[in-house]
Amino acid sequence: MNIYLYDTETDCIGSGILSSAYIQTQLQAAAGQDVEVHISSVGGSAFDAIAIYDLLKKYPGKVTTYIDALAASAASIVAMGGQVVAMSKYALLMIHKPMVGSGGNADELLKDVQMLNVVQSRLAQIYMDKTGLDEVTVNSLINSVTWMTADQALDLGFIDQIEDYSQPITNSALIKKYTSAAPAIYQRCINKILNTNNNMNMENKELIDRSTSVLDKIMNFFKKVVNKQTITDKGTLHHAGELDESTEVYQDEDMSTPAAADTYTTASGQKVAVKDGKVQSVTPADPDAEDDDSSFELSTYNLSVGSTSFIAETLSKTGAGAVSMQEIQLSGSISSIQFTGNPTVSLSGNFTGDCRGGINFGTNPVNITTSVTFSTWTAGNVAIAWANSFLIASGKTFTSAGLSSTLGGMTTTGTINGGDATAIFDNRSTYTHNNASAPMSTGKLYCNQAANTFIYGLAGNQDIAVRSDATPGYQNLTLQGSGAKRLLGNVSVKGIYTVTGPATLNTNGFALTNP
Repeated sequence: MNIYLYDTETDCIGSGILSSAYIQTQLQAAAGQDVEVHISSVGGSAFDAIAIYDLLKKYPGKVTTYIDALAASAASIVAMGGQVVAMSKYALLMIHKPMVGSGGNADELLKDVQMLNVVQSRLAQIYMDKTGLDEVTVNSLINSVTWMTADQALDLGFIDQIEDYSQPITNSALIKKYTSAAPAIYQRCINKILNTNNNMNMENKELIDRSTSVLDKIMNFFKKVVNKQTITDKGTLHHAGELDESTEVYQDEDMSTPAAADTYTTASGQKVAVKDGKVQSVTPADPDAEDDDSSFELSTYNLSVGSTSFIAETLSKTGAGAVSMQEIQLSGSISSIQFTGNPTVSLSGNFTGDCRGGINFGTNPVNITTSVTFSTWTAGNVAIAWANSFLIASGKTFTSAGLSSTLGGMTTTGTINGGDATAIFDNRSTYTHNNASAPMSTGKLYCNQAANTFIYGLAGNQDIAVRSDATPGYQNLTLQGSGAKRLLGNVSVKGIYTVTGPATLNTNGFALTNP
């Protein structure tokens, strides 16, 4: 009996005829006969994929899974369910980290992160059981978003055999109509799957017809996964593969507009000469010049990034000027931002990732121009220390989330204030305020969430702000450092209240209650 798991315009793994419920009815109808499961899918629901994998493993008859064109993402899990896994020599197998479309508050998003890590561990176990590879190797393949040809999948143990048809798939013109408008680099990738002979039997034509929607999705996936970006003094160059001589380079991430003829300077100091949309030459940086190839120096430039900034090493700016970023994701153990020239910094997106390399935005205020969430962390339980101040725009909310004491928390020595009374600082983590002025002297201060610990830790006198929440009161309040911590109004503490000498409390005629 044959079962086809081919994507349609409306269905992928987890829906319609590709759902685990539908596959269960198919297997029940097979009643123990040998089953061949043909797969051509970009993926879908990881949970449905695991359910289908389990159904195939428990089926009493022999199960052979065939990767006909593509088994990507969740579909690769289904493919592992066969007693024998066969793959067309033209097909592709892709594995990557699980994803989820999230919404909600910071606590809910952190739960999604924990869930995704658990799901990845289960997916990795399935791959390990099939391949015999160790956990580190499998997770490295998952984290890297790994595309495999049939030969590569066989070498790594993901499949057992390669289907090499006696009468090859031909008539590539049928498929080229789906790729002719794509950049040449993608056409070459697809052409590796095709054979340009003139004959085609009906069985193979049916396979191609069923796979046309998959090919469209492959094109979109290539754009998201294969593309690389090189930041230069004249903007970002988009390309596939390494930036070498003859590499095609584009102005846009869709790789549809060739880069203008010019000489571009990269972060490492390389000079890239471009003409007719191709790299003509790459001149190495001056070896005598002081340079750290792990950093990008912006001393003479303003920087404006209209989408997510992924920072794996060091982004520095020793000069003044302006830096405007929509969103920042720190993604490496040495990732660091060092703006020692005190530029004007504006942030209009969330700030996430591992910032153990250090963050220094200078001493000028960081302008929070839209509602954003900071959910960065550091290794070694080291607090994230911010020397700069924060200025939150009117009607916007700055949320500090996920920075628990076990992850070091967040410390500021500058001020944190709003542009007017409608601005909000919502602390949902461990936050140490080391400035003499009370936080949010203009605007609203929220810190009554269960995960909140608010610390006044200056070595000297400090003012303690009165909470603004609808349900007022600090969740947990700690007074430390030295000097007198002065109340500016009545304050209540709902959880743990701690005073660590030589710091003292100056009630200033008000009351602090801790029921």
